[in-house]
Amino acid sequence: MAGPAPSKEPVFRRMIRFALGITLAFLLSQALGWPFAFLCPVLTLILLVEAEPLSVRQVLSILRTTLVALITGYVLARLLLPYPAVLVVTACLLMYRFFIFMLTSGAHLLSIVTMLIGLILIPVVVKVLPELAVLAGVGIITSLVVAIIIGWTMFLCIPAPPSPSDSDHHGGMELKDAIPLARTMTLVAAPLLVAFLLFGWTKILVLVYATLIATALSDVEGVKMGNKFVTANLLIGGIGMYIFYESLVAIPNIIFLAVLALFFMLVCGTRVFGSSASAALWFSGTIGLLFLIGAALPSDQAIPASKTIDRVVQIGVASFYVVFAYRVIDLLKRKVNRSE
Repeated sequence: MAGPAPSKEPVFRRMIRFALGITLAFLLSQALGWPFAFLCPVLTLILLVEAEPLSVRQVLSILRTTLVALITGYVLARLLLPYPAVLVVTACLLMYRFFIFMLTSGAHLLSIVTMLIGLILIPVVVKVLPELAVLAGVGIITSLVVAIIIGWTMFLCIPAPPSPSDSDHHGGMELKDAIPLARTMTLVAAPLLVAFLLFGWTKILVLVYATLIATALSDVEGVKMGNKFVTANLLIGGIGMYIFYESLVAIPNIIFLAVLALFFMLVCGTRVFGSSASAALWFSGTIGLLFLIGAALPSDQAIPASKTIDRVVQIGVASFYVVFAYRVIDLLKRKVNRSE
């Protein structure tokens, strides 16, 4: 969640494409309400901060890795469900291998996010809501496909200048450098995954968002920015969602919903594509806002709807947990280094 890709395209064009595309994704997800539809605007956002549209090769690669992640998570969880200890160990190892892949493969962020959701969310759904496991997988794929179509459509309607670089290639880091980072991210995210698997917790949004934040704060500078990420998610996501929700309650109209969503995305777009150092924070906060709005409105049936404040608390818990875990690990590392 580092922010938008650099581009020579005017900020105004990128902002309009961003706002229109996410608004369309949001309206479709609310109108059609397929399972886990709230993921669609988030995935669309990831596509529309890019400097150019995905190529066919990238799309096929993303769909392939997502399907593999969903099937792997589902099959392993179903096979190991009678053996909780084995399931927990396998899930943690799978998480570690995912982080290694994320750091070394140079895969597109969209592929990383959908793989993460598939590998982390599906085993928990199989454990706590087994009747929704297959439905969840179908819903995730549907959200991904709709997001890709919207992304292509927006770039077709508002074309971007061609990039001189090969956009299909994104270099990853060396394995020797990736291993310690992957180990740290696993130490941060795995305890939460273990708790969900062992105790059957159902606040899945906490697990998904905590893992996303863990990947965003994976390097030293990111850990130092942890408090800023928490603040961005609570202020942009929490306060923004509250204003959005209360406005919609006051005027429950589909046209007003569209105008409201467009206004919010235009405001966020000006910050996301701005030249200030806070662009990455606004990017993260906008993702939090879309998670909160989409999951809190009643059209989504895959995760039971709760009070709006409950969603804000979930995002806050996820963010604070990750920052706290990173700081504990950093403190332990310093003590070990001093003892040596």
